[in-house]
Amino acid sequence: MRLAIIRARFQLVLGLLVLLTISAPSKASDPEQCTPLSVTVTQTDPIRATLRWTPRAGAVAFFIQYSTGKFPTQELQTYDGSGVAEASLYNLTPGQSYTIELCEARAAGACPGLPGPDSCEDQVTFTAANAWPDTVQPDPTRAVCTMMPDVAIMGEWPGDPAEAVLAAATADDCCMACATAPSWLPYTAQCTHFVFDPTAQQCFLKRERLGDISVPGSISGEVRAWPVGR
Repeated sequence: MRLAIIRARFQLVLGLLVLLTISAPSKASDPEQCTPLSVTVTQTDPIRATLRWTPRAGAVAFFIQYSTGKFPTQELQTYDGSGVAEASLYNLTPGQSYTIELCEARAAGACPGLPGPDSCEDQVTFTAANAWPDTVQPDPTRAVCTMMPDVAIMGEWPGDPAEAVLAAATADDCCMACATAPSWLPYTAQCTHFVFDPTAQQCFLKRERLGDISVPGSISGEVRAWPVGR
């Protein structure tokens, strides 16, 4: 019985060590091998981003982790040694700040895991853009949308609770409703498009744009800028 208690205490201490070291900055047995990486973050739109960096000598794989919802998004990739490495981030919330955990491995299986001689860990922080690069946002508290008359966009519902039809008096109201709708959990499903029915004064929120159909009188829209601090 005493031996079992000692083992249980050891397992608890080990578990605490794991929790404490997962979010630690760059660490390894040989700090000289883990000089900080120079990572650039580029965005072609507010929902996605690309990380680029030149891996350290001897890198064979990398593991990235970041949170976009209830569960973290994780990706493990091998590296062939051909210059710049890159990783894509998806389902970002415009205007939200992110911390990306980047583990670089010099041996198979070294990432993810505890810091050791075969891995280096880095953190990259950035804030997702509020607008597409080519979009002017005169009032940062208001959304900006591109309107498409006589078109009904086909796309998935972002998720509960927006599966219910929303009341809207104008297409601009529908634009603002889409841009300020929450990102639904467990995985982020950001509203990016909508269909407005002016006769019924109803708004249908969408994520992504899977296709279009011709519907005279309908107005579809795409969010191009989200309100700051929404």
